[in-house]
Amino acid sequence: MATIPGSQFVAASSGQPLNIAGPEQGMSLPSPVAGAFNLALFGTMTNASPVPQSGYQGVAVLSPSGLELDLIAGAFAVTDDGAGSDTITAGSGSDTINVSASFDTIDGGTGPTEIIAVVGASDFINLGTGSDTVAVSGSADTVTAGAAAGSNQGLVTFSGSNMTFVDGGAQFADTVVGFDQAAGDRIHLTNGDTVATSTQVNGGQDTLITLSDNSTILLKGITHVDGSFFS
Repeated sequence: MATIPGSQFVAASSGQPLNIAGPEQGMSLPSPVAGAFNLALFGTMTNASPVPQSGYQGVAVLSPSGLELDLIAGAFAVTDDGAGSDTITAGSGSDTINVSASFDTIDGGTGPTEIIAVVGASDFINLGTGSDTVAVSGSADTVTAGAAAGSNQGLVTFSGSNMTFVDGGAQFADTVVGFDQAAGDRIHLTNGDTVATSTQVNGGQDTLITLSDNSTILLKGITHVDGSFFS
């Protein structure tokens, strides 16, 4: 585990020491460290290209402000230890993202599986193109499904109040656990989508909502749905 220089983000790899290295302006990366997970860190102002290089298992790009981190490639974990208003974008690897502040934005990226845990208020999570697992605790957080085209089969767990599950532009098939209409949780439909069917499934214990674009939302533990569930 190591702090990413110039930021409040902490990176970690599984079972290996972490080596974070970045090129000087216009220069190449230093040689990777044998036996370590080598993370190439680029800045948005560098002339070097943020692409995987021999011996480096991960690639990330940090903004000059230190508040935006783009995980380009590799399978590693990132924790945001800042005060909030940060942005993390997952990449093409299987990333783990942990956030414990408010007003953050997390984009699920293009990886096959992303694990995202958010504790805070007024955070924004955009599900990626793969099978993401998202746990959101706090209040007034927003999770957008179908934010990008792909398989979009997410598992979202809510714990808190006034959560919003947004129907994005792409088709998706997501499962939502812990949805609580009485606590202010709502589903927000966009792009002219409407509810095509609402069916009790799994012996009447859950509700499967099918939208007009064939997206589906499986609400676990919800036995009925009416207009008060939508905003």
